[in-house]
Amino acid sequence: MRYWTEEEARDYLPRAKALVAVIRRAARVEIRARGNGHGSLAGSSAGAGSETPAEPDTAGAAAPGVDAESARRELDAQGIIVRDPRRGLIDFPSRHPSGRDVLLCWQVGEDDLAWWHLPEDGFAGRGRSRSHPSSDPTHCARHHSAPNPASAAPDPALALGLDR
Repeated sequence: MRYWTEEEARDYLPRAKALVAVIRRAARVEIRARGNGHGSLAGSSAGAGSETPAEPDTAGAAAPGVDAESARRELDAQGIIVRDPRRGLIDFPSRHPSGRDVLLCWQVGEDDLAWWHLPEDGFAGRGRSRSHPSSDPTHCARHHSAPNPASAAPDPALALGLDR
């Protein structure tokens, strides 16, 4: 598994945005086709009432000659996880200096890679990044037991800063 630094993920983000735009466009076409050309389906996260901000259709210009399947393969090959193709939600696996796995999180409508979460917390556990998560010594104490159950104090080496 590839682990991205925040800098590497930010450098790749323009390409990832272009690929996600291609994937989202294909998802919208699929939804319209299943809805017999009538837009979004009930329960779909694309179209009217979507929580994801609208974005101009720049998929063809940003990633010329790339279809949704190729875009998905490229993201997979890079180790980037496509969480929700309709919303344009992706995660970059990363490793905190403490050794803890974290996910750097981006979705359509966000200008920068500014969010992260622990794998087990998912989207609901997203916190705003302050560079790379490292500044809140209480986060692990709030969400995870200390490595030594007999110890009441959290291990500062496991701290994963998080603004919630």
